[in-house]
Amino acid sequence: MFLRSLISAFCFILLTSPLHAHHHDGASAAQLTSRSLVSAFDAALMDTLDNDPSLITKGENSTRIAAWTCNPRGDWSYPPMEDLSEEERLFWVLKNRTLRVGALGPYDWGPDGNYTKVPPEGFWPDYLAEIVSRLGAFYGMEVQIERVFFADSKELLETLDDGESAPPEKRIDMTEPYYILSALDHTDRPRQERFLTSCTTLGTIASVLVKEDSPLFNRTELSVAMKSRGSWTVGVLSAGNFDGVRPVLPRNATQQTYSNDADLVAGVINSEVIAAIHTGKVEPELMEGLREFTTGFVQSQAAFFRLDRPEEFCMAHYSEFDPRSASAAHPLVSVGLWPLVISMAGMLSLARC
Repeated sequence: MFLRSLISAFCFILLTSPLHAHHHDGASAAQLTSRSLVSAFDAALMDTLDNDPSLITKGENSTRIAAWTCNPRGDWSYPPMEDLSEEERLFWVLKNRTLRVGALGPYDWGPDGNYTKVPPEGFWPDYLAEIVSRLGAFYGMEVQIERVFFADSKELLETLDDGESAPPEKRIDMTEPYYILSALDHTDRPRQERFLTSCTTLGTIASVLVKEDSPLFNRTELSVAMKSRGSWTVGVLSAGNFDGVRPVLPRNATQQTYSNDADLVAGVINSEVIAAIHTGKVEPELMEGLREFTTGFVQSQAAFFRLDRPEEFCMAHYSEFDPRSASAAHPLVSVGLWPLVISMAGMLSLARC
């Protein structure tokens, strides 16, 4: 017998509600819809992995494992270019031949990704580049990845949620595909409720780093030690790493975020934190004086996209109607009842959504 490095995820499947955006010619919504971009990205992702399933575990001493929520052998289809409208984010990605991606840093995470280099190097940059290359190839063009860096996930996810209301230089189409699905968003709500997500194809086993002479050898002992010592802080590289293991830590546990592996390791050695939660492999030279054990948790990872909200598009249509510009031949307008007309028009518009 040998260990399978494939996780099959289980979940409920529910019927989705279609998004109906009503606009006449020349109208534009305040926000762009993301659904077609998600469909194109997932199709490109499945094409990539169907061509080379080993891509997700490439890299020296990789701790990544397959965590499929989509099957590459399925009938994945790209939205036809001729069917796209200016209200869709994918339309502008293809028109500008640029995909704006929200990323943390720029940080150096070793083999997982060194974003301080131009262009970035490592597993995650290569992974995204391959997916976007296939997306562009389907539409007969080269699509460039333009990264917009943020100091932390809170700022990044807030900006993604703001959509077109964010400052132009900060606007992004999606996040990097390394975002942890089980983490919380910038308002402490589950990310799945606030954003659209791509297919999940891989996960990383979260591990704990402690001093070599530490009496801790598993996550249960870590939890007990945190409670008995009143030492609640663990070191992490991102809030997502912390959220992913919070269910097995005491409720009072807090995080200390570091920007790179070297600082994270130093935090453990210098007793700034009781332990560090880490995903991926730490360079061997940094492990001197440390010991590692697994949490047993697989943190599934995916890209996030802004959630399409039907009411935004319906209200955009509603706002286009202004009876004050109508002629005096309209009796309701002429007698000053235009607020009532607006309300009635709004209800009719929203009823169609």
